[in-house]
Amino acid sequence: MDISRLKVAVPSYQITEEGGPVAYLVTVEYGKLSWDVWRRYSQFAQLYRDLTRDGHCALPPLPPKTVAGPPQDPRTLADRRHRLQYFLLELLRRPDTRTSPVVLDFLLFAEQASLNIPHLRPSCLCSTGVQRFAVSSIAFSPVNRVVFVSHEDKTGLFRLGRLWSLVEPDEFGMINVWATDANVNSLSLMQSLKTQAKVRCLLLDEATNQLFAGHDDGKVAVYLFDTEELKIEKVKELDLHTAAVMHLVSGKSKQKRLLSLGFDGAIRVVEIGNHQVLSGGRLTKRLGSGVHLTVGHFDDESDTAYLGTSGGQVLVYGVKNNPPTFVQGLTVHPVYPVEALCMDKMYLFVGHGEYVSVISIEQRRAEQKFSKVAILTLRDSPSPVLSMAYDSLEKRLFVGYDPAIAWWSIDSGQPLCVWEAHGGGVHHLAFTDRADIIISGGDSGNTKVWRLPPAKDLQLWQPASTDDDSPKEPRLDHLGPTGERAGFVEDEEESDAAPVLHAAHPGILRSQSSERSFDIHGLGPKSGESLFSSGNQAKGTSKATSVNGFWECSGAIPDDGQKQGNAEKTSGEPTSRPRAPSLTKEKLPTPFGPKSEDDDEELDDIRSAFT
Repeated sequence: MDISRLKVAVPSYQITEEGGPVAYLVTVEYGKLSWDVWRRYSQFAQLYRDLTRDGHCALPPLPPKTVAGPPQDPRTLADRRHRLQYFLLELLRRPDTRTSPVVLDFLLFAEQASLNIPHLRPSCLCSTGVQRFAVSSIAFSPVNRVVFVSHEDKTGLFRLGRLWSLVEPDEFGMINVWATDANVNSLSLMQSLKTQAKVRCLLLDEATNQLFAGHDDGKVAVYLFDTEELKIEKVKELDLHTAAVMHLVSGKSKQKRLLSLGFDGAIRVVEIGNHQVLSGGRLTKRLGSGVHLTVGHFDDESDTAYLGTSGGQVLVYGVKNNPPTFVQGLTVHPVYPVEALCMDKMYLFVGHGEYVSVISIEQRRAEQKFSKVAILTLRDSPSPVLSMAYDSLEKRLFVGYDPAIAWWSIDSGQPLCVWEAHGGGVHHLAFTDRADIIISGGDSGNTKVWRLPPAKDLQLWQPASTDDDSPKEPRLDHLGPTGERAGFVEDEEESDAAPVLHAAHPGILRSQSSERSFDIHGLGPKSGESLFSSGNQAKGTSKATSVNGFWECSGAIPDDGQKQGNAEKTSGEPTSRPRAPSLTKEKLPTPFGPKSEDDDEELDDIRSAFT
C-alpha cells in the first residue's frame, strides 16, 4: 500500500429514520479510486472488539455509547462524528492497525482496490509455556544458540528479598536453559535449576562462558556454562550485598567488568575474570530515607555508572577510583520509580511510571550536557513501564508494559506497533543476533520469541490536513534547541545547586525540517524551568508528549475562558484531521490528578501560570 495516495475522512452523518439509528459516511480515496462506506456506531464498536481480539493494544478510544438509544441532538451527533473520525484516522496512522485485515474489510479495500496488503504485526514463533515462577531476566548466547531465563516468585504474599506465607516453599527461584536453532523457531529445555533464593537478574559473559545470577539474599552466584552439554554448573558465590541484588550490567569495552546494584544502596564494580571487587560503596546518604537503587547502566569506557532510583532520580557516579565519586544527579518528572534505563551516545531513555523520558546527551569537553527531547506514553491505554530495550544500531526502542510491547519510532516519537504479549506484565526484553527476532518474558513465567515485520515497511501515515494551525510531528534527531538544558558537573559541591539553564528559546521545540513550531508550556511559574532538574531543585514538569499519532502539551491546563476562546476559534475548521480530546479537569493525567486539598491549591497555581 502506498500510504501517500491514501485519504480517509468521516465528513457527515445521516439519520436513517425518525428516532432510528445513525449512519456515518466514510469517504476513502486511494490514488484515482474513491468510494463511500456507510457505517453505524455499532460497526465501529465491533471493529474495536475485533482489533482487541487480534492482540492489538493501545487503541484510540471510541465515543461513549448512549443509554437511551441513538442520539438525536445535532451537537451530540457532530461531536460523535468528530470522535469517530479521530478513532479511524488513528488506526490508519499506525502500521500494525492500518494493515489489519479487519480494518481493510471495514473500509472495503479488498472489494474496491484489490490490493494484497501483508499484516505488519509481530508474530509469535514459539513459547516455553507457563512456568512456576514469573520471568525476572533473560540472557541470550548467539554463539551457542542458548537462552538463559531466570525466574522469581512475584505473588502477592512476598516482600523484597523473602516470601512470607503460611507454608513457605523450598524454592523461590529457578534458572532454565533453553536451546534453539539458527532461526529461533523452537525452544528445547536442556536444564532446569531450582534455587532457594529468588533469582532477580542474569548476566552472561560469552567470552569466558560465565553466567552471573543475582539473588535476593545479596549474593551473586557464578555458573560455568558447558558448551557441549549446554548445561550450567555453580563454581563460586560472591558475597557483594547485604540485601537483594537489584541489577547486573556489564560494559562493552575490553576491560571485562560488571556493575552490581543492591537493595542495600551499595554498588560494586567487579572484574569478570578473577571476580575481584575493584570499586564500590554505599550510597544511602545520597539516596535518602526510603529510597533504593532499581536499575543501572555501565559505561566502562568512560568509567561512569548511571543509577536509577525508586525516588525518580538518575545518579551518575565515576567508578574509576575506589570509592566511587558522585558526578551529578537529575530528577525525572512526573516523579515515579525508575524501572528501566538504557542509553547510547546520543540518548538516555528513562522508564518511570507510565512514561519514557527521552534525554539528549551532548558531550562538551569534560562534562556532559543533558537536554529534554520528549516524553513517550501510551495516552489512551496508560500502563506502567516494566522493561525496556534499545538497539542503538537500528535505532529501535521496545518498551514492555502490562500486557503489551510497544515498538517506538525514534524519529517521530510515535508507536509503530503495540501488541499483546504477556498478561500481568512484560518483565524483560532481550535482543538476539537477528534484527527481526526479539525475546520477551512475562509474569506467568512464559518466554516468547517474536518475529518482527521489516522496519522499512513500518511507515506512519499522516492524514491530509488543511489546518494551518495544527503542528507537525517533529523528528527527535532534527530537534533544535529546547531552551531548557541541564548540565552534569564534576564538582559535588555544585551538584546541589540548580543546573544552568539556557533560555534562548524558552519552551519551544523547533523542527529544522519545517518552519512551524509548537509551544511546550511549563507547569511552574517560570517557563524556563527544566523538565530534568538536578536533585531536589527540580520543579518544572513541562513535557512534549507523543502519543498515538499526536504530539501534545499534556501539562497545559487552560482556564474556562481560554477553553471557550479556543472552541470558538476552531468551530469553523475542517474536520479532515482529528484532534486529541482537550484536557479537562475530569480527564487530567494521573500525575496531576488532585489527591488532597493541598494538591487542589497546586493545580490552581498551575492554571494561573497560563492565563
